[in-house]
Amino acid sequence: MTVSDRFVDLIEHLEGFRAKAYRDTTGHATIGYGHLIQENESGLATACLSRDQALEILLHDVADAAHAINTLVEFPLKQCQFDALVSFVFNVGWGQFKNSTLL
Repeated sequence: MTVSDRFVDLIEHLEGFRAKAYRDTTGHATIGYGHLIQENESGLATACLSRDQALEILLHDVADAAHAINTLVEFPLKQCQFDALVSFVFNVGWGQFKNSTLL
């Protein structure tokens, strides 16, 4: 499965859009729709993203979370359940989800 348009709307609402880099609540450099800037992405620290650019980064970021759900969940999901789990894994990571009681 892949994320739906409703998922994107949810993330836009929950994460909010920031065109310029900022520090998240844990002090990590972040931009767009909650993208954690990696060491090899130093150009993003001074970038000014458009919403389309941020959406492209978001979809790339959540592809890993979607893969985790498709790999780890062993029963059929409704689209809304899949989207919610992708959002969860996007925030907590593969390892936390793999060892969670939620799974």
